[in-house]
Amino acid sequence: AQELHQNFVRAKLHERFDLLESDFGITCELEDTILSLGFCLQAFMQDGGVVKAAYLDDARELVVELKALELQASENDASKARGKIVDYRKVFHEGETVFFADHELQLILVTIAAFGDRLFASAANFIQTTREN
Repeated sequence: AQELHQNFVRAKLHERFDLLESDFGITCELEDTILSLGFCLQAFMQDGGVVKAAYLDDARELVVELKALELQASENDASKARGKIVDYRKVFHEGETVFFADHELQLILVTIAAFGDRLFASAANFIQTTREN
């Protein structure tokens, strides 16, 4: 357990997601989003907010996929709207400045909450499965 922990601590962020899955079966559905947000933060901290080539994917884009809450009215009662989580994409290209509008910053919070919820659910499933074995 100590060796697994040391390997995890030394690993880069993207490698940590792989280790969680390979060593423990813990999946992180939003790992690409978290990595993209990390690149945005790196652009802010090191490059004055400008997207560099190192942050781009194979399509030459930095894609941030966020989760948004969309309200859908009930067919029978308009006052009983239901919420549904939908995807929202923000795409940056090399040389562009990373910028998030106020509503997009709120979506980042929703996305991080969804990431945490799914990560903890996956970890709880791992613990439950381990206890049963």
